[in-house]
Amino acid sequence: MGKARAEARPSAVLGAGGGALLPVAAPAAGQSGRRAAGRIPVVSRIPFRADSPVDYPARLNAAVDEVTRQLGLLPGPDLHGWFQANRNHLTDGLHPDDAGSAEMIRRWAEAAAPLYP
Repeated sequence: MGKARAEARPSAVLGAGGGALLPVAAPAAGQSGRRAAGRIPVVSRIPFRADSPVDYPARLNAAVDEVTRQLGLLPGPDLHGWFQANRNHLTDGLHPDDAGSAEMIRRWAEAAAPLYP
């Protein structure tokens, strides 16, 4: 990835599980403070969960996408799309197995790569 720019201080925001409304509200509410502290917010899409008959994260991701667009944030990884296509990496329908965890890390690194020329 090369040497990190001195001013690049990513601040990852990941929404998941029980605090379903928090991921949508928190990114918008906390961005001025993060930016004032010199941090660069990177917001992921809420991961897919196979243990529910309704895909609530997909609905919430529409709001995450809108907040990301309105605030001009760097989009984080699309964990929803990847886990939806790779359900076999969700051990209990919600939590990733080792390969799923490694993929999450890889996707976060890929999403933050533009900050590290």
